[in-house]
Amino acid sequence: MPLIRTLLVASLLSVSLVSLAHAEAGFAQDKSDIKPDPAITWGTLDNGVRYVIMPNSEPKGRASLRLLVKAGSLDETDDQQGLAHFLEHMAFKGSTHYKPGTLVNYFQRLGMGMGSDANANTGQDRTVYQLELPDTKPHTLQEGLQVFADFSGGLLLQQDQIDGERGVILSEKRARDSVAFRSYKAEIGFLLPGSLPAERMPIGLDPVIEQSKRDRFVDLYNTWYRPDRITVVAVGDLNVKQTTALIQKEFGEIAPRAPARPDPDLKLPTSISETGFGYHYEADAPNTNISIQTLQPFPGADSSKIRLNDQTLQLALDMLSRRLDILAHKENSPLNGAYTGVYDMFQTVRVGSVGASAKPEQWQAALALIDLQLRSALDHGFTAQELQVAVANMRTDLDQSVASAATRRSERLAGAIADALNDRNVFTSPAQDKALIVPLLDKVTPADCLAALRNAWSGGRRVFVSGNVKLDDPQAQIKAAWTQSQSVASTSSANENKVVFPYTDFGQAGTVAAQKRLADLDITQVTFTNGVRLNLKQTPFQANTINLSMRVGAGRLTEPAATQPGLAWLSWLAFKAGGLDKLGIDDLDAALAGKQVGLDFRVSNDAFTFGGSTNQDNLLLQLQLFTAYLTHAGYRPEALTMARKAIVETQTELAHTPEGKLQTNIAAELANHDPRFGIPDQKVLMGRSLDEVKAWVQPQLDKGPLEISIVGDIDVNKTIAAVAQTLGTLPEREIKPDYASQRIVNFPDKAESLRYTVPTEINRGLVYLVWPATDGRDIHLARRFNLLAEVFKNRLWDTIRTQMGSSYSPEAFAQLSETFTGYGSVGVLITVEPEQADKVTTAVQKIAADMQAHGVTEDELERARAPILTGIRDSERTNGYWLGTVLNGSQEIPAKLDWARSRAADYQSITKADLDSLARHYLIKDRTFSFTVVPDHKIASNSK
Repeated sequence: MPLIRTLLVASLLSVSLVSLAHAEAGFAQDKSDIKPDPAITWGTLDNGVRYVIMPNSEPKGRASLRLLVKAGSLDETDDQQGLAHFLEHMAFKGSTHYKPGTLVNYFQRLGMGMGSDANANTGQDRTVYQLELPDTKPHTLQEGLQVFADFSGGLLLQQDQIDGERGVILSEKRARDSVAFRSYKAEIGFLLPGSLPAERMPIGLDPVIEQSKRDRFVDLYNTWYRPDRITVVAVGDLNVKQTTALIQKEFGEIAPRAPARPDPDLKLPTSISETGFGYHYEADAPNTNISIQTLQPFPGADSSKIRLNDQTLQLALDMLSRRLDILAHKENSPLNGAYTGVYDMFQTVRVGSVGASAKPEQWQAALALIDLQLRSALDHGFTAQELQVAVANMRTDLDQSVASAATRRSERLAGAIADALNDRNVFTSPAQDKALIVPLLDKVTPADCLAALRNAWSGGRRVFVSGNVKLDDPQAQIKAAWTQSQSVASTSSANENKVVFPYTDFGQAGTVAAQKRLADLDITQVTFTNGVRLNLKQTPFQANTINLSMRVGAGRLTEPAATQPGLAWLSWLAFKAGGLDKLGIDDLDAALAGKQVGLDFRVSNDAFTFGGSTNQDNLLLQLQLFTAYLTHAGYRPEALTMARKAIVETQTELAHTPEGKLQTNIAAELANHDPRFGIPDQKVLMGRSLDEVKAWVQPQLDKGPLEISIVGDIDVNKTIAAVAQTLGTLPEREIKPDYASQRIVNFPDKAESLRYTVPTEINRGLVYLVWPATDGRDIHLARRFNLLAEVFKNRLWDTIRTQMGSSYSPEAFAQLSETFTGYGSVGVLITVEPEQADKVTTAVQKIAADMQAHGVTEDELERARAPILTGIRDSERTNGYWLGTVLNGSQEIPAKLDWARSRAADYQSITKADLDSLARHYLIKDRTFSFTVVPDHKIASNSK
C-alpha cells in the first residue's frame, strides 16, 4: 500500500511521473524485506523476458494481458522526440503475424473493442500495451500472447504505414492540447529546470512527427524493445502452467536486435536551497492555480520501513487536506478548492506539494491561506481528534480492501501489477497491507505525523502561479505576496469537531404491503405501505460491497425552466453541499469518519437521484444518510457560495473550449430551444437562489414517488428490514403523473448547418453532425440504433482516421431518451484541425449517404456486434449493470426487466436488413444537423 501520490496533471498519453526504474533483472521483492502477493507466479525466461501470472475469477472466463516495455520518451534521442509514442501506434499497423490493416478487424471479430479491449499508452519511462481477451480458450490466449510477442520483436514499421499515421499522431497531439497540459508543462519546467523529464513530453515535437523516416523508428525499437526490458502480465480465469508454457513458446525466442544503451541522465535536482517564484499565464484557464512545492531525495527502494513511514506521512497529509477542505467550504473563503500531496519521481526525487485554485483577483489571499495552513501544521502539528478521524478512515480502507479482495476485477489487477513493476514496488495483497499497517495505526501519535510532515517539507520552496490571472511583473508580485504571507505568524489550526451522526431514529418502522421474487432474474421487489418501492438483487461479484441508487420525484420534468432557468444546475451543485440541518458538510464528514458510506446527488431528467456504496456493516447507516437528506436537508448558505464558485469556473471553461458549445448553444439548438436543455449562461445561473432550490426540490423529497434499488453482497431479509427502519417510515408517497406534456421535446422543423467560434489559444476544432431518430422506449429498435452507430464508428475510423489521418478518435453514437417522447438521435463527434473541419464534415456526410443508399455489409455487422456481445456477457457479472440498467426504476418502468431478459438474444438476432432499414429511414441528408466549432484566435488574443 504505497504512499498516495497526488499531482494535478493533464491527461497526456497517460504520462507516467513515478519511479523510473532501470532495466534491472529480477523483481523488486528480490531486494526487499517485503514478500509479494502469494497468489502470483513470477518468472524469467532465459532471454530475460519476465512474466507475472495471477489467477483471478472476475470476470469469469476472461483474461487481462499487459505488455510492459521499460522504455518511453525519456529514452529518445533529440531527433526522436515523440517516436516512443509513435512506435506504440505502429505496433497496431503491421507485424510478423498480422499484415497491415488486419489487426483491428481481427480484434473486432474476436469480440474485442478497439480502445476498450485493445489499447496502449506511452509514458516518459514506460510503454504499456493492454488486451482484454473475450475468453480464455487456449487458442485465444495464444493469439493474445502472439500479438504481444510481435509487438516485442516483430514490428514491420513500413514507411507507407508510418507516413499514413503521421496525421493521426498530430491529431492526437491537438486533441490532448489543453490549458491544463500547458500549465503543467510550464510548472514542471519551473520546478525541475534543465531536467530531461521537463523536456521530454511523450507526445513529442511536430517536426519529428512529420519528418522522421523509418530508420529513426527502427533505431528506437531495436535499442529499447529488448527482452530484458519486457514483462508480460496475465491475470484472469486461466491455468498457470498452461499460460507459462504459452509465454515460453511465444517469447522464448526473442533476442536483442541492437546493443544496449545506458539509461538516460535525468538531470533531476533533489533539493531546493532558496525560495523561487514562477508564473504561467493562460487566458483560457477557468481559474488561477497556486502551488507551493519542495524537493527531497527519493527515500529508497520499497521496504517495510519506507511503507510505514509513508503511511505516517499519509495520515499527516490527510489531516492537512481536511483543514484545507474546511476552509474552502467557508462562505467567504478565497479557495475554490485545495489539495496536498507527496509524490515520487523516477526513483530520484520526492516532491511535496500543497496547492489551491481561486478566482484571479483572490490569488494572493489563496496563497497566503495555504501557506499559513502549511506552516501551522509544521509549527504546531495535529491533535489527537484529527488523527482519530484520519486513522479511522485508513482502517476502513484497509478493511474494505481485504473484504473485497476475492472479487477484484482482472483488468484492474493487471494494471496495478504493471504499475508496481514499472515503479519497482513489491506487489502485495490487501491482507499483507493490512497486516503491515494496522500495528502502526494502533500506536501512531500526532507527534509521529508531525515528524513525517516536517521531514517531507524540510527543504526550500518553489511558488508557482498559473492560469487566468494577468501579472505585469510576476516575479516581483508573487515575491511580494509571499513575503507578506510569511510575515504573518502561524497559529494552531486544529479542528476539534467531535461530532456524532444524530439521524438514527425516524419513527416506527414501515411495513411491507407487497413482495415478490422474479426467479429467472433472481430479483426481489417490495412495496411498503407508504408507497416506497424497493428492488433487491444479491450478487457475488464484489465481496462485502453494496451499491444503492434511489429515485425520488420527477427531476427535470418538473423544472420551472421557463421562469427559473438554470434551477436544475444550481440544485445539482448546491443540494449535497448544503449538508443537513444539524451538520454542515464538514461536520458530516467527521461524523461519518471510518464508515463505508457516501452520497451522490444528481438532478436527472425524470427524478432526483441519490447514489451510494457501502458494505454489510454500514448498510443501515447508508440508508439513514439517504433518509436524513430527504427529511433534514440543510440548504446552508455556504452551499450557495461553493456552487457559485463552481459556476464561475465551469462557465469560463465552457466559454473557451469547443466542447463548451456542445453543452450550451448546440444542446439548446437541437431541442428547439427548450429551456431545460443546454447550460444557461453565468448571469442566469447566478440569479438563482437557495430558496428557489428548496421550494422546487423539497416538496418532491417530502412526498414524491420513491424507488430504491440495492445490489450486491446483501442479505435480502435484513436489507428489507433496514429499509423499513428508514425509508419505510416516511410519509405516504404520491403516485407519479405521466407528465405527458412535459415529455414533449422536438428537434427544429428544418435542419441547420451552423458554425460557431470560441475565443481560445488552443488550435482545436469540432465537427458534430446529428440525425434525428426516436426515443429509447422501444428497446428492440434502440438496440439496432446502437449497432448502427457502432458500424458508423468503424467506418469513421477507417476513413477519417486511417485513410485521411484527420482525427485521432472519431466517435459515433446513438442517444435515445427514455424520458422525452420521440426524442433521440444518431450522431458523430470528431475533434479536428480547424482548417480541416469542412473537409471532415464532407467526408462524414459521404459516409452517411453511402450507408443510407447501400446499407452495411455482413462483415461490418459482425465486427460491430461481436464486441457488444462480449460486453453483454461481461456486464452481467457487474453490480453496475444490474443496478443502473435493470433495477433502477424497474417498478416504474416494468419493461426494463424484459429488456434484461432479451438483451443478448435480441442483439444476436439483428440482421443486415434491420440496419439497412434504419440507415435508409434516418440517415437522410435533408435531416442532417451539422455544427462546426473552431477557435477564434483573434478574439482570444484581444481578450488578454
